[in-house]
Amino acid sequence: MPRKYVRVKTNVLPTDEALKNAIVAVHSKVLSIRHAAERFNISKSTVGFYCKRHTLESIVLDPKTTIKTKHHSQIFSRTQEDELVEYLQHCCLLNHGLTTNETRKLALQYAVANKVKTPTSWITRQEASRDWFTAFLKRNHVLSIRKPEATSQARAVGFNKVVVSHFYDNLRDIYEKFEIPQCDVWNGDETNVPTVMQPPDVSQTVSAERGVNVTMLVFVNAIGSSTPPVFVFPRKKQNPDLIKGGPTGCLGLVHESGWMTAENFLLSLQHFHGIVKSTKEKPVLLTLDNHSSHIDYNVVKFAKDNGIILLTFPPQCSHALQPLDVSVFGPFKSALKKSHNQWLQDHPGQRISIKEVAHPCRVPYMEKVIPGNITPGFQKTGIYPFNRDVIPDTRYAPASVTDQPEIEQHATSDNVTEPRMTQDVISHPDGVFELEETREEVQISGDPATPTITLTDIRPLPKVSQTTPKARRSQKQVSRLGRTRILTNTPEINVIAEHHQKQSEKIEKSRRRLQPASEKINNKKGKQKIIIDMETTSNEDYSVKKKVNVTSTKAQSKKKFL
Repeated sequence: MPRKYVRVKTNVLPTDEALKNAIVAVHSKVLSIRHAAERFNISKSTVGFYCKRHTLESIVLDPKTTIKTKHHSQIFSRTQEDELVEYLQHCCLLNHGLTTNETRKLALQYAVANKVKTPTSWITRQEASRDWFTAFLKRNHVLSIRKPEATSQARAVGFNKVVVSHFYDNLRDIYEKFEIPQCDVWNGDETNVPTVMQPPDVSQTVSAERGVNVTMLVFVNAIGSSTPPVFVFPRKKQNPDLIKGGPTGCLGLVHESGWMTAENFLLSLQHFHGIVKSTKEKPVLLTLDNHSSHIDYNVVKFAKDNGIILLTFPPQCSHALQPLDVSVFGPFKSALKKSHNQWLQDHPGQRISIKEVAHPCRVPYMEKVIPGNITPGFQKTGIYPFNRDVIPDTRYAPASVTDQPEIEQHATSDNVTEPRMTQDVISHPDGVFELEETREEVQISGDPATPTITLTDIRPLPKVSQTTPKARRSQKQVSRLGRTRILTNTPEINVIAEHHQKQSEKIEKSRRRLQPASEKINNKKGKQKIIIDMETTSNEDYSVKKKVNVTSTKAQSKKKFL
């Protein structure tokens, strides 16, 4: 039989209940096979086939299904395959999915452990066959083979229900205090728009092997509106040609690295304020991540003075809480790849430099940064309308790998394990309930049933084991950990101002400490004059200080030569 067999007939299989009723009617001589097939809408040959296989007594006494759910050559039963499917899905939720080879080896181990008859080829190759794996995927459509996306351990652990609940608590407090409408709920985030987009697996002409990154900052609100983007180019001086042909009203900034800095973000926030026109009487909410440029003191002070409430996301949670990451940047990047390809076709032999980055972004920005993509992002993250239960608990499964279970100690004076006590509830007609303690006895004699070995017994799920007491973090380490914060609240502003003052003093102290060292370096080059104290002369009562020019050895040699 071919591996990809296409069934010729597309007849709908009868239900088990209808088939049982037809068999009972025929064996009870109420209906003939032809009349039973017409009444229950089943093929006449099917009714005759199952009437020969089953008797009236077997149908009445045996509650099992009439139609066989397992093929005669199938290895595992339906229950065993369901357990295997559930295990594979659970491993995938933990970000520890199995490859095809690992799944085939696990199937063999599971069959051997439960004494399931397997083909000899499985034992020879020490794994299940490819034919079995292909048929297994066909029988279970919930499974598919996908290329995994790399996820850091910090993101897997940091995205948990505790920190996400804290973010929703802050968001609820802001809504209750300020009653912000939908049009004033904003989200801002940066993304890179490089000169070279990653091509598909097939060969594709690009500008260069490696491109130059340009940062693009986008602001969107819950009704689907957006502001003109802000570009940060990796240059030292401004050039109006950098944003030529870009989205209408876009702002171009420069920095040596092309990354967003506190100074550039302050200019971007002023650009944003000039559009939304927020005030202290009519504030707007702006959600951001915890990048250092977003929590700068000057940025927070400007936002506080102009009615911009800054709420930060928890670290490692932007993939689920940031509307731009959830539903906007993905379609935008896909359209940007097509725009780059179209530009290269229109300009053969030329390369996309940072001067041409803004022009290919114009059409994708107009087509993809639209209400149809923006509004679902706010809904899926639960920001607007407010819904703290929008993220299912299965999304937090990777964080359970590092959960530390509480250690329970049940020790006696003689260090002997006591029989476990259980409590049974005894009910009485008058409604009074009593608890009766019983002891569980271990069955020694008799023929116990063969236990079923589960997949978790063969291949345990990944779990961190803490054998020693967990070391507590220092105060410095705790202060470095990010968290969700309302930056414009007075306590948070005071903390940011104190940190800003300490950083300024530290920089000033370093500058003063390095000043003498720079003078020494310059003195060696003979570029400065030094005042030297000469000895006191015998003819005068006071000391004389003479200025002597310290020149280089090369200048002195010239004087001697002359």
